[in-house]
Amino acid sequence: MNKPIVSIARNKDIDSAVIEALDRLTLPDLTNKTILLKPNVGREVDPNLAINTNPKVVESIFLYLKSRYDANFLIGDSPIIATNTKKAFNQSGYKTLLLDKKIQFVDLDQLPPKILQIPNGTLIKKIKITGYLDQIDYIISIPVLKMHMHTGMSLSFKNMKGLIYKREKISLHQLHAPEVIEQVIKQYKFLTDKIKE
Repeated sequence: MNKPIVSIARNKDIDSAVIEALDRLTLPDLTNKTILLKPNVGREVDPNLAINTNPKVVESIFLYLKSRYDANFLIGDSPIIATNTKKAFNQSGYKTLLLDKKIQFVDLDQLPPKILQIPNGTLIKKIKITGYLDQIDYIISIPVLKMHMHTGMSLSFKNMKGLIYKREKISLHQLHAPEVIEQVIKQYKFLTDKIKE
């Protein structure tokens, strides 16, 4: 009953690390659900460069879930502009996994987008996201921890950006909100002053 919501495992063997980490968590019953495995496969690059998610990690998570739940498994992403999604997956080391008949590859940009309204949005009032969203019960984000040119690091946060439809991603890079940044800086300064006291 008191299982953690975060689990960390260290092991040179990826399968063992995944099993150890996931065994500690309380997962929902995924039986008869549609699950999207969402790695970060944003570019057509070779594996083991830490640019895209390690395919062995994704495969281990898939095998773990497949052995426990009779579910409908999807795997997909929406990469950067001018990238072929299927080619990016194949070049990044996912060829073997995509041959498994229990998992279906999807290009998240293939269907017409779904438009989500953002109530009380400060900068964005609506956004186009993958048309697959209504078909998915659970999304399992399997990111690669990353650095970022503006913030120093984005860690795993930007992996879910792959749900955003095609060129809509570009518009997010072009937003400017000095008044919002000013508020954040004030809040940060208030907190750091409190900590110093």
